[in-house]
Amino acid sequence: RTQAQARRESLENLRTELSRLEARRESLEQIVAHRAYTTETVKNLFAAIDQGRLGDFRAKGILADFIDVDAAYERAVEEFLREELEYVVVEDWDAAERGLSLLRAEMEGHATFLVPPEGGAGPEVARLGPEAGVLGRLGDHVRMPAGLGPANSLLPRLARCYLVKDAEEARRLARRYPELYFLLRDGACYHGYSLSGGRKSSSGPLALKRELRELGPRLAAGAKELDTETAAVAALEKTITAESAELEALR
Repeated sequence: RTQAQARRESLENLRTELSRLEARRESLEQIVAHRAYTTETVKNLFAAIDQGRLGDFRAKGILADFIDVDAAYERAVEEFLREELEYVVVEDWDAAERGLSLLRAEMEGHATFLVPPEGGAGPEVARLGPEAGVLGRLGDHVRMPAGLGPANSLLPRLARCYLVKDAEEARRLARRYPELYFLLRDGACYHGYSLSGGRKSSSGPLALKRELRELGPRLAAGAKELDTETAAVAALEKTITAESAELEALR
């Protein structure tokens, strides 16, 4: 009975944790599906598409829907590409121009429409030579689907962004190469004689997408453990019933 009680408590804790994870997954799916992290203009644009108010105009999504980033550089990419992540990805230039016309006619605000380069690749931006303090190019930690082409080709500003180890090196390099961007891991960006950065009150789209991906295996493992505990409790209760009957017979 003591073992059964401990198992029941473990089972209840598992159910509570699984319910919490399931609620979190549903919340994340809602946020990602409705692009709650985007500007009002982008949200309104996709809401109008979903409601059929823009005729047969369609968009593939926003850039954040497609981009994949190494986890260690998510924050840096979200800070540096905070505008580019909301680019509306469309099929071709005709769709981009039509989308802009509809945006101007139907609603207020500003949006950027992104057209994948023909053939899936655009011109490659020249790399910076060996420099002290440079850890590599940010774009080398960013991946795109084959249909959109390499990230460095699709986003020239990304191709001109380099990761540096500290602020002192970033300042030195920014003065020496004013056409390039030098980024710290925390998202602070040095460009020429300017410094940009800030703090967000909530997770960006890349972190949300990663968390959503990670929740799937955790929920599957939790469900498997829940089944195991349920079976164990059932076996213990069967044993208790059998031994109680045996005890009664002995009495």
